[in-house]
This record gives sequence, C-alpha cells and structure tokens, in this order.
Amino acid sequence: MFFSVVVPVYNVENYLAECVDSILRQSFTDFELILVDDGSKDGSGALCDAYAQADVRVKVIYKENGGQSTARNAGIRAATGKYAVFLDSDDFIDSDDFFAELHDALENGADVAVFRYYKYFSPEKKSDCGVSLAGVTFESKGQFLAELVKRDAFFCSCWSKCTKMALLKENDIQFDEALRCEDMDWYYRVVSAAQSFTVLDKPYINYRQRENS
Repeated sequence: MFFSVVVPVYNVENYLAECVDSILRQSFTDFELILVDDGSKDGSGALCDAYAQADVRVKVIYKENGGQSTARNAGIRAATGKYAVFLDSDDFIDSDDFFAELHDALENGADVAVFRYYKYFSPEKKSDCGVSLAGVTFESKGQFLAELVKRDAFFCSCWSKCTKMALLKENDIQFDEALRCEDMDWYYRVVSAAQSFTVLDKPYINYRQRENS
C-alpha cells in the first residue's frame, strides 16, 4: 500500500461525497482511504458506511467526538500505507492525477512532499494560494526551509503535505489534541525529524472557504 489517506469526518454530510469521490476517482489506485467519524450527529456516518460497502479501499473508524486531532491520530494508528495524505472532509482534490504525480515525485524516497492549493469559494470562484514552488533547489534542510520562508510558502497545513508514515510513527509525531492550531505544532515536529523533501509546483487541493468553519 503506497498511500494512506486520512479524512476526519464530523457533521459534513453536505460536503463529504465531493471529498470522497475526488479521492476514489484518482488514476493511481494503490491507496487506502480511512474515514474517521468523530461522533457525527448528521448523516455523515451512513455515507461513510455506504462508501465502505461499495469500495474495498475504504475503511471506516467510529469514535466519540474528540476533535479533528483525535480523529487524525486514530487514522494514523490504523494506517498501513507507506505515505500519509491528509484531507479535510469539506475539501476535495482538484486533479484526478494528483496521486499519480505525487507518487512519481516520491520515487526518490523523500520524507515529505510539499505542494500548493486553491482557496475554493464556489465552482465559479477559486484562487491559487499565491505562492510559487518553481525551481526550489537546496543542498540542506536549512536551505530548503529558508527558501520556503522567502517565498512565503512555509504553510503548515497538513493537507498541503504528504509525509512518510515511518517518519510519523518512529518519531511518535501525532496531532496535539489540546491545541487549536494543531497543524502548526505537527508540521514543526515533522520538519525537525525529516531529512529529505520534494516539491510539486502545482495546486492540488481545493481548500473550501465557508462561513462558520
């Protein structure tokens, strides 16, 4: 199994199908999708079950509500893939070839892959995240991180990264369940442990912008 895709789910029945469908239609198919229902009170759980019954790549974990970090951590514990991909359940993948292109970029065995994203408002309105990763070259981790900072591209969201699962498990890197900005803490620890990086200078994730999110 190459990718483990972890999606925390909580009361997102209006968005979940778009998210899951964008994963299941990927042209690269060597992945598992782990849907972690964090105590949803709407129809999200039934949708998760329906997807699991229809596609053997889909696994569903049910747990009491504890927040997004607890759901992601549960997904990591259950994952069997070589690399972890995170996606929020109201976001979705823009390209059907995302996993294929990500797989090719990771042929060198990098610990972390970094890519761009869209801010998604509606089908008629979305915008690039506004940074470029083109031509990023480096001889050390420090140079790589400095280059990201110079480009204002040191975004900490876990869903704009792909991370080697062994890096997470061997270094006990989990999402801090007591923090609100858990991605930032998580990514700092990932960066501290990682030794090799690769970049894809394309936006792949539609990061949904919605009121009361």
